[in-house]
Amino acid sequence: MAYQIPANIRPILARLADVVLPIRDWINQAGKLPPNYAEFIPALTDVPWRPGNAAPSLSINDFDIIAYLEYRAKQDEPLESLAARWRQVRANPTTFFKSRTGEQAAAWRARRANLNAAARFGVFESTSANFAFYTQDAQGNPKEAISREGFYDACWSPLEGAYKASNPDANGWRNFVGGLRRDGIQAWPSTRNIRSSLFLRQLTIDVLVATLGQKNPAADAKGPLWPRAVLIEAGENRKPDNCYTIAEAATAVQHFKSLI
Repeated sequence: MAYQIPANIRPILARLADVVLPIRDWINQAGKLPPNYAEFIPALTDVPWRPGNAAPSLSINDFDIIAYLEYRAKQDEPLESLAARWRQVRANPTTFFKSRTGEQAAAWRARRANLNAAARFGVFESTSANFAFYTQDAQGNPKEAISREGFYDACWSPLEGAYKASNPDANGWRNFVGGLRRDGIQAWPSTRNIRSSLFLRQLTIDVLVATLGQKNPAADAKGPLWPRAVLIEAGENRKPDNCYTIAEAATAVQHFKSLI
């Protein structure tokens, strides 16, 4: 069954995503110019979130962050079966050791120069950046690698508690996000195995990936320009799988020369 974020958490996440990346506020701020369509390759004539002379409509809602998180959890499901084996190897690195001579791991290693008889698991260390999702020890260091689904599931209960204690609808969502960022909400104590600051960091990463031209089913379904919408508004021409003809490259060179 596909992963689903609890119904009570969904509106909280939607508001958090809007504070983390306030697309609507950014695109409608005074002085924000529309993109120069002629500078894109191939050139654009218009974009669907800027209809006519109306105010631009682009917002975080166009990227459906809730559905995106569920989509990414679904993508990671095949890795879940490896978790048990991972923990076994971490506890005993030579658990699955096999030698064609039939030797046990310690004997095999002892016969080789510069190898200790006991193997050490060095893939996951406190300073490692090998894993995006992990629990934390009392000092906030990485403790145990976990799945995306396991990471977020561990955050929903303290997130709901922090939301109820902070009442951001009355006291401000920016203040709420600031409290999460600095581990400053008592209802989500730093003694939890995932701190609120780590949760917000990961959510921010996922929001950015969902909105900056990567695969996002919700944005893809709206049309080919929607996954690039934020990049287009920022004047960024590059995108995944882009390619230019010789003629397009020559046109870009001439345009560049006209500016210098």
